[in-house]
Amino acid sequence: MEDAEIVFAQKLASGEPVTRKRALRTLHDWIRKESASKGS
Repeated sequence: MEDAEIVFAQKLASGEPVTRKRALRTLHDWIRKESASKGS
């Protein structure tokens, strides 16, 4: 795993709700962007 992936995984596993929510929002936005680019 790359450093960015490790940090992202740690944020998703965080016990702090705000940190988890931000990480989930980032993941959601990335999935949307990837889905849109593959659909074009």
